[in-house]
Amino acid sequence: MVVKNFKTAEYNEKNNRLEYVLSGKNARTEGIRVNLQDVKLELIDEKDGKTVKAVVTSPEAVYDRARKSISGDTRVTLKADNVVAEGIGFDAGGIGQNIHIRRDVKVVVNSSAPLFQKGAGGLDQQQTERKAP
Repeated sequence: MVVKNFKTAEYNEKNNRLEYVLSGKNARTEGIRVNLQDVKLELIDEKDGKTVKAVVTSPEAVYDRARKSISGDTRVTLKADNVVAEGIGFDAGGIGQNIHIRRDVKVVVNSSAPLFQKGAGGLDQQQTERKAP
């Protein structure tokens, strides 16, 4: 079956907050699998269930409705607050938890705040809090 403007959402079972919205311009269902074109995955902030914290886009991907996972073999872009990651191929098992970009990965961090600061003993420690410039 072919569906135009496919859209599905997942809600947290415990607090009923929105976790993600997955959409595609065209979708073809094959059992539990949905082949999507012009894919957009919006990951929602678990704190409020409303704010989009990251967006993943790809020309095509396969959504497994039973496992609630998505994967693709084509170009993928992930955009979040100050980060853009691009590459070829991706897997997101348990959508919203982890996204693995398989190869040719390029990450751009857009921030004037340093990622690391000097810690005790001269060792660099990852900064856990950033202040706006």
